[in-house]
Amino acid sequence: MKNRIIKGMLLVSAIVLVFIVLQGRANAITPVEQLVQKQQGKTVEIPKDQVCMVNDAFMGSSQIEVPVNGKMYYGCCKMCVGKLNNSEEIRMAEDPFTKEQIDKATAFIVLNPDSDQKGVLYFKREMNYKNYIKDRTVIE
Repeated sequence: MKNRIIKGMLLVSAIVLVFIVLQGRANAITPVEQLVQKQQGKTVEIPKDQVCMVNDAFMGSSQIEVPVNGKMYYGCCKMCVGKLNNSEEIRMAEDPFTKEQIDKATAFIVLNPDSDQKGVLYFKREMNYKNYIKDRTVIE
């Protein structure tokens, strides 16, 4: 009788533990969600090494370094490395505020508010980003 009670208590404890672990995983947030939470109400520049500069996407972890002409770019795979090495056009972006062409290696990078929260925007400087957001707020 005592063994049955102990076995029953162990079984219930195991079930509760599994439930707690599964609940913790369900509540875990992705790197993108973490960044979105940090960005609420303030400017948060995305670390350049966590952006695939070919796909223009925040990846949430360090990407492959691609040094070109003394500057560092980042890609997520061998194909992206090749494109970054061989195409100046891929290494450039348009600043959404000024519309000028800028180098992704030196850009101020943020999440694109109009994307699925993985797309990024490149700005020449942080002030351009702030003016861009201010203009969007006035228009909306």
